[in-house]
Amino acid sequence: MFDTKGSFIPTSVHKVFSYPPSGYYKFNLETSTDEMIDSVCSCVSNPANNIRTSFSNLHDDILRDPSLSSVLDGPFIPFCINQNASTDIGSILESDLLPSLNTSFLQEYPDAHFKVVTQDKQHLAGRLLPVTDSGYQNILSSLNSSHLIGYYFPYAFPEFSISSQRQAFKSISTPLQICLSGPLEIVSASITYPSLLINTDHYSPILCMSGVRHCDQRLEAVLKSYGPHLEFWILSNVLTAGREQISEQWYGGLTIYKSLI
Repeated sequence: MFDTKGSFIPTSVHKVFSYPPSGYYKFNLETSTDEMIDSVCSCVSNPANNIRTSFSNLHDDILRDPSLSSVLDGPFIPFCINQNASTDIGSILESDLLPSLNTSFLQEYPDAHFKVVTQDKQHLAGRLLPVTDSGYQNILSSLNSSHLIGYYFPYAFPEFSISSQRQAFKSISTPLQICLSGPLEIVSASITYPSLLINTDHYSPILCMSGVRHCDQRLEAVLKSYGPHLEFWILSNVLTAGREQISEQWYGGLTIYKSLI
């Protein structure tokens, strides 16, 4: 189901800019996964040994799953999302995660900026909803009772249209807790590793948050770089009326997670 680079293998029903991906857009992957997990440990109140063991166990669970094991051949970013009683994605972002990403990013790049841009000029609260059959409602439900740790795989659906990312995800069958990646874990992973999209030698992909939908169906949530800067956008996916983009820069992700007990 995934190739030797951790990318989902498309079929004729999927709209993809190119396969194999062109490789023109590249992540900054200079930091090891162990170093990223150290960053997670420094931000969470649980004992570090408990967090490291949870990540190691999750990695082993993925490796044992024949439908998912090859996704480990691509890049993956560890994250932790703190328990939250809210089920409103936009509220969690505005009150907690986006301010934390701003702090993390500016600590790493003090001469750059992080900003939030919404083309509808509205707040995020109440406007971002789980996509049906994306697994994203489950991640919200799990957050009600515990912290979550997991891996974000940003290369799972490279150059797929957003509708094809959602279609491809539905064909994955596994007993593990997974979802099509959305803003909570993408932003959390970026707090852990704010350098992912900052690349001085290459242009970077745009991270699609396809596990959620905006209440305006023309709009999508993404994270992208702009030169040395990092920006969270609510932007249009419809440049021609009635036709979604198929972009070389769109990268959809897969998230595999578990409760941190």
